[in-house]
Amino acid sequence: MTRIGNYTFYNCDNLDLSKSVSPDFFNKIQEIGDYAFAGCTSLKSIKIGACVSSIETGAFEPASLREIIVDEDNATYDSRENCNAIVETSADNIIVGCINSTILEGIKGISERAFYGSGMMKIVLPSTIEHIGELAFSGYSGNKDVFCSAPVPPVLDCDSYFTSWHSFHTGNFMFSYQTYAYILEEYIDVYTASWGQYSTITL
Repeated sequence: MTRIGNYTFYNCDNLDLSKSVSPDFFNKIQEIGDYAFAGCTSLKSIKIGACVSSIETGAFEPASLREIIVDEDNATYDSRENCNAIVETSADNIIVGCINSTILEGIKGISERAFYGSGMMKIVLPSTIEHIGELAFSGYSGNKDVFCSAPVPPVLDCDSYFTSWHSFHTGNFMFSYQTYAYILEEYIDVYTASWGQYSTITL
């Protein structure tokens, strides 16, 4: 078997890959589909093998993950400097993270839902960050502190990427949590012009 299809193990909340599959299973997998392991709350640790070349949106559950490793021989993805995240190497883009991840200098993008539900409340973004996808840090209740040293404000796909919940999940009862963004003084004007349009972000 070389592909795990969309929603294959969706909401299998007792799945523990360290006990449920043979040790060489992930060494042969090449593709992991949309939401393949979403909702697998017992899945705390994953190791992406050298052959994996495609990981689709929401493939894993950031809320439960504590350890993320990518085989050093993988040509498509990496977990550089033990950052506890899956990084798309060619784009310097994090596609899956967890509460224990470090967003390293050199990272340029964070994909849609990359940290969804992870509970990361203090977010430190490097000077190299350029883009943050929809709901990247959403899905967890509470105010967030974001520290960003990028001279140019990262492009946000929508204003809800820092907020705790999205209206899709809460119907008409939108929770009102705030993001406090801390910016270097010399960049405050350009951030005000860009991020200032979002009522959920206080600069």
